[in-house]
Amino acid sequence: MALKHYLVRFFQLPLGEALNRAVGVLARAFTRFLRLLQARFVPTYTVRGGGDVLARRIFCPPDFAATLAENPGHRIREICDHLSPWLTHENISYALRARGRNVNLANRKRSEEALKTLSPDYVRVDWQRDPVSGYLWNNRCWHSSIRYGNRYGVDIKLPWEFARGHHLVELAALATDETRDLCWRAFRDEVTDFYANNPPGFGVQWACTMDVGIRVANWLLAQDLFKSQGCIDETFDALLTDSIWDHGQFIADNLEWNKDLRGNHYFANICGLLFTALYLPENEKTNSWLKFGTSQLIGELSLQFNPDCSNFESSTAYHALVLEMAVYTCALLWGTDHARLVRAGKTDAKAWVGYPGTRANTETWPPEGELPAWLGEKLMGAVQFMAASAFADGTPFLIGDNDSGRFVRIGTTPFDPLTQAREFENYLQERTKSSFVSTLLAQLGAPRGVQMLLHNGKQHSFPDFGLYRFCGNGYSVWVRCGDVGQNGFGGHAHNDQLSVLAEFDGLAFFIDPGTATYTRDQSLRNRNRSTAYHNTLFVSGVEQNGWHSGAMGLFNLTDPGNWEVEQVSPARFGGRVARQSMHHSRQIRCEERGFAIHDWSSGCATASLFLHPAVDVKLEGGTFWLVRQDVVVIGFFIGASEVNIETTEWSPRYGVVQATRVIRVRTSGNLVTEINLGERATPSAIGTS
Repeated sequence: MALKHYLVRFFQLPLGEALNRAVGVLARAFTRFLRLLQARFVPTYTVRGGGDVLARRIFCPPDFAATLAENPGHRIREICDHLSPWLTHENISYALRARGRNVNLANRKRSEEALKTLSPDYVRVDWQRDPVSGYLWNNRCWHSSIRYGNRYGVDIKLPWEFARGHHLVELAALATDETRDLCWRAFRDEVTDFYANNPPGFGVQWACTMDVGIRVANWLLAQDLFKSQGCIDETFDALLTDSIWDHGQFIADNLEWNKDLRGNHYFANICGLLFTALYLPENEKTNSWLKFGTSQLIGELSLQFNPDCSNFESSTAYHALVLEMAVYTCALLWGTDHARLVRAGKTDAKAWVGYPGTRANTETWPPEGELPAWLGEKLMGAVQFMAASAFADGTPFLIGDNDSGRFVRIGTTPFDPLTQAREFENYLQERTKSSFVSTLLAQLGAPRGVQMLLHNGKQHSFPDFGLYRFCGNGYSVWVRCGDVGQNGFGGHAHNDQLSVLAEFDGLAFFIDPGTATYTRDQSLRNRNRSTAYHNTLFVSGVEQNGWHSGAMGLFNLTDPGNWEVEQVSPARFGGRVARQSMHHSRQIRCEERGFAIHDWSSGCATASLFLHPAVDVKLEGGTFWLVRQDVVVIGFFIGASEVNIETTEWSPRYGVVQATRVIRVRTSGNLVTEINLGERATPSAIGTS
């Protein structure tokens, strides 16, 4: 299916472009073959013999540790034991289960030298294993030959996520006078362990350049925080510096660039390359990386953020991720000495780039090394979008895919977009040339409890993303109607046209079921992005968009339906979607204490309202009562042939599935749903369950 799909796309291209692409594919394949052949016999490690040291760029905020965890000592111990709570229901161990494979012969000498520097009591990490399924990838396999998505129950994101090293920044931030030696030793040991067991280019940890970029940024931030506390080890510093060179060169050689589509992966490549260029000593190569990376960052910010400042991938989670990468990397550039940028501008950034379309040019390089003023404005607009697309109570607001990815993650509290929006807003408003990510890190460790950036009585439209928010007295309702994103590729979009989400008195009631997984379970992946799993109408069994079967169809939508926003006013929304024999029109009328939804469809349909797990529900005929804490919502249906409450699942974050309930309504074509905020009462008083 994959080969057939690509052949069809190839023969649809004009002859000249098809030939150019064919030549490009063959050239890149030949280059990869030569690199693989060389790697079989020549060590892929960089050994510079010390000398170069990483520059210190930030300071450690005072009393940082006290704001990160209720029990810092316990959290430090979890990190030292290689326990991670991310992408699973509970902490899982990444500790080595059995003796690991030796690395390939050409790299073995350097690997064994590094292993000798580990602390005697250090427990090594199982870098190549999915700790849930137990599946083990081969660390002697060249990165481009790593396969994934072809085995049920196996998820490559688990080893990737751990190796991003978020917990190492947290470890550095948690260090106090009493725990600093323990934290510093744990950081040195884990980085050395990675270095020794993952030679550059080999194994699962080099299979995705995005993860390489995120890892190098986190390593550098963690090292920076430790150095600011006086932690120095010349042997380790030399090893880390060598590995940073390896990371930077790998990114430069394996950019996830595509002429037709490049998204968050390529953005992470650029951010990782810029962190590498600005932490390593200045020379011709790092200046060329700096020039290329800065030019690409400017170009991708313009490309990947729509005119309304939303991200072009039609996913609120990926909007937050790319925004986070952009803010940290722009902060790094804003804090860079202007003379360094000027010197970088005089270097040739083209010589090392393998893809002609990625080459820097004078149009995107900032004049006199000054970043364009619109960068800050674009980021501030993106912050406002993140604030507008968030529940006030911190419940995950999910439109499109969510893999729970972060660029820098500090602490174990769930991601709160409103809090991060406030932190980013404060930084963007107050930044100076001398400030760097220390400002951001200090704010990320600050006490929670920010206030809403948006207020009742406002309507917010993001037409490029396809998200519309309406606010009344005590409620907000969002409507999704827009493009599938990624220039029509739809890799992270769901079949959620005309879907609604809502909160009442600051509490989420109607939610999106989330993503659950990507490659671990293809049927679960497709179920959670289907029309029936969103708060819209599933008409005549026809999906709003199609997708290919198998692994190749997991990250694209095909044969998309036609959608149109017909009306947007302060209190009204009208839109429609059609595909094949399916037609669905929806109008929403906002009133003082609630809203009404009017649906028209071309045939028999099922409407869904997915509820927050904390919502209690009572159903009598066509009337329902919803209670969360003491907030009561009352609604009824007109035109329903059958109404049921079903048990279902939602995924608040990637890899986690929890029980919740959904109201399913069958209708023959026309349906009216009235939903209003009631008087406060307890669940027992209403008789909900």
